[in-house]
Amino acid sequence: MKAVMQRGVILYLIMSACCIAASTDPFPPEALPAVSIGEFLPPDFEASGLVWHTRRQKLFLVSDNGFLASMTDQGTDVELWRISADLEAVTVAFPTSDFIYLGVEHPDSIYEFNITTGGITRVFNLTPWMDGPKNSGLEALTFVPDPADPEGGLFYAGLQETGQIFVFRLPILSSAVSTAVTFVGVIYPIQGVNNISDLYYTPCQDVLYAIYDSSNLLRAMTPDGSFLRQWELPGDSQEGITLKGSELYICEDNGQNGGRVYRYAPFLVFPQPDLDNDGIVDLRDYAVFSQCWRDRLFWKTADLNKDNRLDVADIAFFASLWLRGK
Repeated sequence: MKAVMQRGVILYLIMSACCIAASTDPFPPEALPAVSIGEFLPPDFEASGLVWHTRRQKLFLVSDNGFLASMTDQGTDVELWRISADLEAVTVAFPTSDFIYLGVEHPDSIYEFNITTGGITRVFNLTPWMDGPKNSGLEALTFVPDPADPEGGLFYAGLQETGQIFVFRLPILSSAVSTAVTFVGVIYPIQGVNNISDLYYTPCQDVLYAIYDSSNLLRAMTPDGSFLRQWELPGDSQEGITLKGSELYICEDNGQNGGRVYRYAPFLVFPQPDLDNDGIVDLRDYAVFSQCWRDRLFWKTADLNKDNRLDVADIAFFASLWLRGK
């Protein structure tokens, strides 16, 4: 991983010199118009981060005025927890566990929260490495799984003030009580783009997504920070992002006027094997793939390598994405 982070630093130096070459695409028109799904949240819920929980089949959202919420992908069945912290981001490390992880802006830290008992179980202090101003600290958080890592993966935390992404290892497998933090490295942003507001990593694509509030950008990167693509975002004050199959969810923080949550679909910018859009890659997705193969009516859905043919290359591609998604 150290070698990966070193490559990220080298990449930054290269991209800083040619940042104009990082072109911005229009937001995919087929994903518009947005569907608003946050109407049942409290009117003062300042939505600042969200994530899709594949086992619970729920969205989890945080508000920077100290609330955690869960709801369905339609915005119903809202459940609330009161947490006394400036919550800015939320992520899931292992959907099979009862824990989710909350990004706190000041002091910059990660809270481990048990969604069954409704309590904070651990606090991981990040301030020795990232320590932004009170209103420009930790703003983004995601987990990048890695079976080869001793803790099952790494946490990526975005610092709003600089746009830097700090990478940490937390003892979430090796211990139930330790709060030790291991600093792994930093991914530096393209010059002139900071104000990062959220991160989301999707294993089945191996893509790290980042949104930037002030410039209204959505960027796709590899886990070492290598630039892939970026798009203009259609909204404003956007502070949270997650994906569920080909459905993109973004939340907006409008301060004292509360927040908004929107679904954009279909958002198909990279191949992905979650063909039934439930956020889980399993045999049901292969059934959809097989149906497309057999009937040939919706062959474009199964043309994962986008070569305008449905053939054995797509089967191989599906298998590789499926294994990566695990």
